Amino acid sequence: MQGSFLRNLARSLGPTRARAMLVSTLVLALTILSGPGLLGGPAVAAAAPGGTAQKLFLGYWAKWGENQRPEASLSQNMSQIDLFSPYWHTLRSDGSLSGREADREALTATVQRNGGKVIPLINKTASDAPLLEASIRQAAVENIYRVLVDNNYDGVNIDFEGLPPSSKDGLTAFMTELAAKLRPANLLVTMAVPAKWSADDSINDFSACFDYAALGRLVDYLVIMTYDQHAGWSGPGPVAGLDWTENAVRYATTVVPADKILLGLAGYGYDWSETGEISEVEAWSVPDTAAGCGAEVQWDSVTQTPHFTYWSSSGPRHDVWYEDSRSVDFKVSLMWKYDLAGVALWALGQEDARFWRVMDGTAGASGGLGPASAPGRLEPRGSPASAPGRLEPQGSDGSAPGAGSGSDRSTRSSDPVQVTHPDDLDDPGQGEISVEQALPGAPAPPRVGEIRWLIAADEPARTT
Repeated sequence: MQGSFLRNLARSLGPTRARAMLVSTLVLALTILSGPGLLGGPAVAAAAPGGTAQKLFLGYWAKWGENQRPEASLSQNMSQIDLFSPYWHTLRSDGSLSGREADREALTATVQRNGGKVIPLINKTASDAPLLEASIRQAAVENIYRVLVDNNYDGVNIDFEGLPPSSKDGLTAFMTELAAKLRPANLLVTMAVPAKWSADDSINDFSACFDYAALGRLVDYLVIMTYDQHAGWSGPGPVAGLDWTENAVRYATTVVPADKILLGLAGYGYDWSETGEISEVEAWSVPDTAAGCGAEVQWDSVTQTPHFTYWSSSGPRHDVWYEDSRSVDFKVSLMWKYDLAGVALWALGQEDARFWRVMDGTAGASGGLGPASAPGRLEPRGSPASAPGRLEPQGSDGSAPGAGSGSDRSTRSSDPVQVTHPDDLDDPGQGEISVEQALPGAPAPPRVGEIRWLIAADEPARTT
């Protein structure tokens, strides 16, 4: 909008030096006014979402028991979900795969019918044999390939956590062999990796085995798990402070192309008791929890995250830090600032009701993921221009995305998952956040390391 206005003004004034100086003055004024905090909104938003760009949304699915919130979240927001990554399979120590959830086929068909890609998350047991032993690694790659093809999946999301630094070469070899197997079959190769801030792995052993540069060359998309800054292993604090998150993004973009990076978003937080007990909370439930305890939610203006304190009926103090749609809005602005490929939510069903309005740009200051009616950034690496709107894997040479037309979310249907939908929760009512300060300087990175996956006990081999 500002650019077209100035171009029209310049044409009407003519090319004289004085009038050119007037235009330059107007450009400077508009630049200043659009700076951090002066017009409100997240300070990290260096530029509004531009042109016809549209970012990707990956939604993780992890369902246990009778919890219906994941189904409700997926059904109500399916048109906004480009990549659907359900936790359905675990890699065992012998290279075989186990499966979970009985209705995988029906849910896969529903998501694909509505324009989404299904890329199941595969974690692993505690054994590192599939990474370190060549014969088991080969069997694991073959078994993953067969599961993807036999179940009509569109690709995979590898999420191996809690690996020792000594597994680094084995992990890279595994991903190299997996990419070589999946790419000729036109299957997407994606991976989740812990956040890190430096190539110096001595400061963060939890992520030391993840060679960002090497993995970035192999995958179509790399999900940076920018959450659990504070968690079960630490004292109370933000789950994903904005300054901490930007440190991770800044480093990642020095070794991985920005258009391959999906920024991890959390839909949860933690409740720390002074007795040492820690429990997880979900964003949708926190306002009612705080109100029930008579607590007032506070806003930390340094990390741009919400938190509150309460005392339980038995006396101990509790400190709750979490992510909600307001703090997520700042993360989306960070995505635009570094021109990342999009975002990835852990996990569907945890988010508050306003979250999806932030994603589509009708709430918050970030502008969401881009114009709903504009062509998206959905032409991946090396895909044919004749297949608009398809998320195809990159070429074997790791080439950059093509220039296809992408996906038009406004025309995607919303074929519902047949479940009972819980009522939308009230907006937290905190209003939009106006930030008056820029991000502080990068602090020394803390150790981060809670393993969000319960590593399954190894099981006897069986086919899935």
